Amino acid sequence: MKNSLIIIALLLIAFQSHAQRILTYNEYIKNVRDKNIEYIVEKYNVSIAEANAQAAKVFPDPELSFSYDNNQDIAVQMGQVFAAELGYTLELGGKRRARMAVAKSEQQMTETLAENFFPQSSRRCNALFFRGIKTKATCRLGFFFLSKHERLGSCGQFTFCAW
Repeated sequence: MKNSLIIIALLLIAFQSHAQRILTYNEYIKNVRDKNIEYIVEKYNVSIAEANAQAAKVFPDPELSFSYDNNQDIAVQMGQVFAAELGYTLELGGKRRARMAVAKSEQQMTETLAENFFPQSSRRCNALFFRGIKTKATCRLGFFFLSKHERLGSCGQFTFCAW
């Protein structure tokens, strides 16, 4: 649905600019490749998947924390607490390796989807472009025959009536 809306918008732009210039097939395909938002999103998804694969390789950071607490009991020198803590998440059972494998497979899947997106989109756009050319030719032919028919009707030889 989104693809057809984009293609219809491109066709409308082409028809609006018809008075200025005619959109050629090469320009149309170039517009589909450069201005197709879904294709741009697919390219960015590849970059995101690469970043996720790199992030999966990173070890968790150690955590260091300090704290101080004072109960304000200076006379007996009680209630003052100093604490330091060092923590590290230890992953057992191959979690890191599995996370890296999942990120790698997601990256490969995203790259494959991006590679297959443009040819599929191009086929749809080609069909719509040529359907537009066919419709334009059919309309011109219809207008041509209508004008011939009206000329014949105005000559008085044939009467033109709409059913």
